[in-house]
Parts: sequence; C-alpha cells; structure tokens
Amino acid sequence: MAFNRGDYGPVSANYCAGNEEVYTFLEDVLTEVLALFPSKYIHIGGDEVNKTAWKNCPKCQARMKTSGLKDEHELQSYFITRMEKFLISKQRRMVGWDEILEGGLAPEATVMSWRGEAGGIEAAKMKHQVIMTPSNPVYFDQYQAGPEGEPMAIGGFNSLKEVYHYEPVPEEMTAEDAKYLLGAQANVWTEYIVTKSHLEYMVLPRMLALGEVLWSPAARKNWVDFSDRLKYHFNGFDQKGYHYSPGNYTVAIKPLINQGRLSAELLVEATKGDIFYTLNGDQPSTASLKYNGPISIDSTATLKAMYALDGVLMGLVPAKQSFVFDLATAKKVNYVHPQAKLYSADGPNSLTDGIRGTTSLQQYWHGFNGKDLIATIDLGQQSTIGTATLGCLQNYDEWVILPQWVKFEASTDGVNFKELKTVNHTIPVAEKYTLLHDFKAIFKPVNARYVRVTAKVLDALPKGHSGAGLPAWIFADEIILTK
Repeated sequence: MAFNRGDYGPVSANYCAGNEEVYTFLEDVLTEVLALFPSKYIHIGGDEVNKTAWKNCPKCQARMKTSGLKDEHELQSYFITRMEKFLISKQRRMVGWDEILEGGLAPEATVMSWRGEAGGIEAAKMKHQVIMTPSNPVYFDQYQAGPEGEPMAIGGFNSLKEVYHYEPVPEEMTAEDAKYLLGAQANVWTEYIVTKSHLEYMVLPRMLALGEVLWSPAARKNWVDFSDRLKYHFNGFDQKGYHYSPGNYTVAIKPLINQGRLSAELLVEATKGDIFYTLNGDQPSTASLKYNGPISIDSTATLKAMYALDGVLMGLVPAKQSFVFDLATAKKVNYVHPQAKLYSADGPNSLTDGIRGTTSLQQYWHGFNGKDLIATIDLGQQSTIGTATLGCLQNYDEWVILPQWVKFEASTDGVNFKELKTVNHTIPVAEKYTLLHDFKAIFKPVNARYVRVTAKVLDALPKGHSGAGLPAWIFADEIILTK
C-alpha cells in the first residue's frame, strides 16, 4: 500500500491519483503479479475509496484539471482505467469490486458485485462481465449459526439455508443481461480466522450449498433433499479430519404484525425435529410448550426457544427475545422517507414490533442516510399518552450518529399535530464508543390517535471522520408510547 501525505491533511490509505510515480509503482507490482499468476483475470480491488484526501490534494486536483475530470468520482475512473490499459497491454483482463462503476466504468472491466446486486445489474446492462458476490449471503466470514457457541466471526449472519436459497440471477436482470453473468463467488476475510481448522469450519458445509446453487438448475433445488444428503458429506469430512459446522439448530424468532396484533414465528433450518418454548424467561425443555404455529404476544414477555431432535435438545443456549409491550406495539407506521433497503430489519413495522435494538447493525434497526426520520404511528383509537421514547444507536466508525434532536407530536385527526416535546442529548458526535440511547419525552398526558416522531439527521460528519462533510446515518429501533 502506498501512502500519501502532505500539509493538507492526515495520512490517507489511498494512493495519490495525481502522482505519476504511483502508476509506475503499481505497474511494477502488477508485473510481478503477472509473472506469478498465469490467470486471464487479475483482480485489482478498487473498493471503499475515501476520496476526502483527493479533494484536498493539490496533485489530485491538478490531475483533474489537466485531464478534464469534473469530480473525484471521475478521478477514480481515470485511475482504474489506467490500470486496465496496462493489464490489457499484457493480454490480461481486469476485475474490480462494484465501486469501480463510480465515475464511469473502464472499457473492458469485469465487475464483482459485493454491495448487494445493484452494481452487477448495472454493469451487465452496460454489457460488462459480472460476478455476483453479495455480502448477504455469500460472505463466509459471517456467522452461520449461533452466535452463541460458535467460533468468532466478523458479525452478520449467513446461514447454510440462506446460501442454498441464493439465486445469482436477480429478477431485475433480463435474459439478455444475464448472458454477461459469469457466476457467483463466496468470500472469506480472515481478520477473525487464525487457524486452518477455523477456516474449514467457516466454509463447510456452506461451500457445498453454493456449489449446488451454481451447478444445478434452480427448479431442481430441494432444501430437504440437500439436508438429507449432507450426512454423507459429513461422514467424508470426518474421515478426512475436516472441521465443519454440524448444522444450524438455532431457533430464529421472527416478529409478525397482522391487523394490529403481534405474534412471534419460530423458525429453524433443520428439517426434522420439534421446537419447545417458554414465555416467562425459563429455560426450555422437552416438557415445555411445543411450537405449532405463531405465538400471540399480548404483554411484555421474554420468549426462549430450543430445537430438539429425537427428543434431545440441540445446543446449550436457547434463542431468546424480549418483547416490550406498550400502546404503540403492533401499530402501523408510515414514513415520509422510507428506510434504506439494506437496513429494513423485520419490515415496515419494525419500530413497533416490541423488540429493542442491540449494538449489532444487522438486526432490528431501520437506517436512514442523509434524511430525517419522520414516522407517524396510528394507534387505531384515541389513547392517553404521557411518555414517548425513540431508541437510537451511535456507531462512529459506521457513520451512524445519534440524531441532533427528536421531536414528538400528537394529533386526533392525523392532519393537525401539536408538539409535545423536543428532546436533545449531550453525547458528542465524535464519541467513538458504540452506544444505545433513548430519546425519552415526559409530558402532561394528552388524548391522541396519531403520534408523529421526527429525528433530525446530522447533515455533515465532523472533521477528522473518514466521511467528513458527508451526511450521517440515523439508526432507530423502537417507538414506545405509555400513559
């Protein structure tokens, strides 16, 4: 990695796109790579480029001016295109992550789409080769079960069943565009994987599921059949001394909201066996309630559940979910600005599903980037409310910053709203410790059918942040209304 430093700012992990010596250096590196690897395709990366340093770099700005580039996105495209020209001169083809689309795609580039499938779809429409590798579900450095009792992973959750049900050809992709889809790829990043046995565990048996996804027609895939056949593979793994995940017996607890009522669905990937549960926080046993369908949640409760095979509980730690029941629980939520697709939690009513968010970004949270959260809850009838709470998350490194303030308003008709209270906080924007914070308003009780909650986004991340000047994210979990 080459570093670029000047009087205009701190050290940057990016190459200086205005420094001609950088291109000479990279061509020298690639020349050595080409001598080592005879592959037709050479992956050059190109992802997660923080362009802040380029904006403040005199050399980069001069390069933009002399090359007629309108912004730093086009400067990135210029950089990538130069690398591609060099590889083409050596009879090779360049592969890059989907960020290389920014500012214009290099003429013959192959795109690996990891931030979902949108980049791959866009590249295919431009008649470029595409490899689908979305982090969900084919990043095998994420948990596949647990996480209780599982070896350390980077976070997230990509189970065996999710991998098996992945379809690399998106519905949005036409048959003509699909001709440019080369296939799919799983990735394993090893920040948390330090041994060979750990690596084996992370890829097995998920590697088998992806193989069947790519080599079998979608119409012939059958999860139950695949699960039954796994036992033969497990025998082979045992004979060879491989380490592997024996199965995901973790019970998933999914909140359901239907016609103003809250229930919980219990799901497990295993195809045979039973689920047992309790609602009072006790440890489940095979003598506990047996799951036969969605469980009604009509008061504050702690649900615990475990899976049993042939009368034996699988695992030591039960799935657990606490539900907080209040006036807003299971009520309909309408947004002015919809939540980001990547952070949709359990659906449109996640702010009223009775589940509080945790420090994990991947569950429970609705995310809003650069836009205020403006949500209106319809209580269904006139109700007396005296407190209102919005739960939020701050995670500095992930650009998630607490709203500057949260305003609560009430209405009887859904048209005319009266402010109840606006709540500020004293937590610094630059606080780097991940934290949960409740914006709680206490006021003189009022009668209302509708409650509107407005959370003001931080319009620009502070100086010194990797995204300085760009808008922050708001992450919200639950709206709680009580008398």
